[in-house]
Amino acid sequence: MYRIMNIQPSTTNNPQQLPQNGNPVALAIAFGHFVNDFFANMLAPLLPLLSIKYGLSNAALGWIIAIFSLSADFTQPFFGMAIDNNRRGSYLVWAILWLGLIMSLIGRAHSFWALAVLAFLGGIGSGLFHPLGATLITRVVPYQKHGFWMSMHFVLGNLGYALAPLLVIPLATKFGLEASLWLFIPTLIFSLLLYFSGLKDVQDQGGVRSPLASLHLLKDHLHLVWVPVLAINCIVFLRTWVAAGLNTFLPTLMVQLGHSAIYGGQLLSVFLAVGALAGFLGGYLMDKIGARKLLSGSLLLGTLFLWLFYRSAGVWSWLTIALAGAAINCSLPVTVLEIQRLLPANAGLASGLISGLVSACVSFFLPLTGAIADIWGPNTALYLFLPLLPVAAVLTRFLPEHKPLQ
Repeated sequence: MYRIMNIQPSTTNNPQQLPQNGNPVALAIAFGHFVNDFFANMLAPLLPLLSIKYGLSNAALGWIIAIFSLSADFTQPFFGMAIDNNRRGSYLVWAILWLGLIMSLIGRAHSFWALAVLAFLGGIGSGLFHPLGATLITRVVPYQKHGFWMSMHFVLGNLGYALAPLLVIPLATKFGLEASLWLFIPTLIFSLLLYFSGLKDVQDQGGVRSPLASLHLLKDHLHLVWVPVLAINCIVFLRTWVAAGLNTFLPTLMVQLGHSAIYGGQLLSVFLAVGALAGFLGGYLMDKIGARKLLSGSLLLGTLFLWLFYRSAGVWSWLTIALAGAAINCSLPVTVLEIQRLLPANAGLASGLISGLVSACVSFFLPLTGAIADIWGPNTALYLFLPLLPVAAVLTRFLPEHKPLQ
C-alpha cells in the first residue's frame, strides 16, 4: 500500500515572514468569513418573500439558488489558481465589498432575470473569498497554530451562515425587501476596518509569478503527491455526501418515519450546531496529533455515532446525533490545511478544489439519495451513509503522517 511516513510538511511561513500583528489579522480574516457566509446564505431565506412579490415559481426559485451555488463553487479552483500567482490581502477586502454590494441589491431586483444575474455575480465574490481567505490565514500565524486559526475561520463562517436567516427575514418583513440595501453600510464599515487591520500589507514575498510558472510548479510537485491529493479529495467527497445528505433529507426522512417535522428540524439543528462548534476541537487535535490520526478517528467515530442514532430513541437520539455531527464535521478545517500542505506552492488552487469543486460535485449525488428513499424507503437511504465514512477512513492511510511541531 502506498504510504508516506514521517513527512514534515512545508510550513509556508517562518518567523521572519510573519506579520507582527498576526493574531489580530487572522481574527480579521476569520470575521471576514463570517460576513462572507452571512451574505452567501442571505438569498435563500428571502425566496418566499421574493416569490410572493414577483410571482416566481418554485422552479424559478430553485434555479436562483443553483446559479449562486454553481457560480460560487465552480469558480473557486480558478480563483485559487489566480491568487497563487498573486496573493494579496487587499483582494479579500474587495471580495467582501463585492459580495456585500451585490447581495444588498437583491431587494431591488424586480424580475427573475435580474435576480439570476445578481445571484451569479454574488457567487463570484464568494468564490474568490474562500480560497483566498483559507490561504491568507496560514500566512499570518505560526505553523503550530494553523489548526486553531483555520478552525476559528470555519466556525465564524458557519456562525455567519446560521445567523443570516435570523436577521434578514425580520428586516425584510418589517421594512420591505428594499431594506436589504441597508446591509451594505455595515459591510462598508467592516471592509474599511479589515483593510486597516494590517491585511492590506499581507502578500507573498515571492512576488507575482506567471500562470505558466504556477502550472509548472503544480506539475513538478503533483507527480510526487498525486496519490495523497486524490485521497484527500475522495475523503472530502464522501464525508460531504454524508453531511449534505443529512442536511438535505434528515427532516423529510424523519417525517416519513412517523415523526413530526419539528422533531426532524430540531435534530438537524443539533447536528449542524454541534458540528460547527466541533471545528475548534478538530483544529486543536490536529495541532496535537496530526491530520491523519484525527481524520481516521473522527470518521470511524462518526460511523459509530450515526449507527447508534439510527437505533436510538428519546434522549439518546439527541445525544447520538450531536456526537455524530461533531465527529463528521470537526475535520473540515483539517482537510483544507492538509491539501494546502501537500501543494504548498498551489495552496489557493488546492483550497478551491476542496471547498468548491469537490463539494459542488456532491450536489449531483443528492438526487440519488432521494431516489433511493423513494424506491426502497427512508431507512435504506439513511443506512446508505454508513459505509461511506469507513471507506473515507481507509483512504486516510494514503495521507502523509506529519509529526506535529513542538
